[in-house]
Parts: sequence; structure tokens; C-alpha cells
Amino acid sequence: MFRTASLFFALLLPAMISASGVAAAERFTLEDFFAGKSKAVGSFSAINGVKRQFTVDLTGKWDGRMLTLREDFVFNDGTRDTKTWRFVKTGPSTYSGPREDVIGETKVALQGNAARFSYLVYLDSVK
Repeated sequence: MFRTASLFFALLLPAMISASGVAAAERFTLEDFFAGKSKAVGSFSAINGVKRQFTVDLTGKWDGRMLTLREDFVFNDGTRDTKTWRFVKTGPSTYSGPREDVIGETKVALQGNAARFSYLVYLDSVK
């Protein structure tokens, strides 16, 4: 059984410092930020009250047109999962793309040093 949930995800990035800090923040792109390998930690709460924490290893590749971002999750209960985003740049500060469990396309908007992801996702029955 699948549950659907509407998720709004905001990725707040560390301030980018350079000779012109404001200009550097305006040049922030997903393809630069997620190039190569990175790690993250996070959590989510389901509508039924279940809470899960996770760590995720991210691997990003930009081919000049598409950012492929693989996420390898390890949840606090030891379970593992892998998801892959495929983002296409749709404007100077916007992206769109699918992931296996997303209904339709994810919309991403950059503003300064923040990226806001908006999408509807299938969630396996969470216990």
C-alpha cells in the first residue's frame, strides 16, 4: 500500500563567502553544489506519527544538461534505500525533475543560498 504526502523541502546552504559574498550567493547552482560526493543527515515525520532519522550519501554528476543525484540512505533502524533525482535546469534559478517515488516532477527554485524543493511523493506504508 502506498501513502501520498505533499512535501515541501527547503535546503538551507551555508553562506558562501568570497570577495563579493552577495554575488557569490546569486551564482549558487545545484550542479555546482552537488557535484561529486557529499553527506547529509535528516529526519521526517509521517502523518501517522512515525518519525525516522537517516544519514544519506549523495553522489552528483552534471553532464551539461542534467544533474543526476543518487541518494544512498541508511535509516536509524538499519534499513537502507536508494533514490535518484534527475534534474534539468529550466531557468537561471529553477530546475525540474523526477525521482522514483515522486508523483510528476519536482520543482526546485533557488533564492540566494537556499533551494526550495516542492513535490508530491509516494511513501511505502510506514510503521
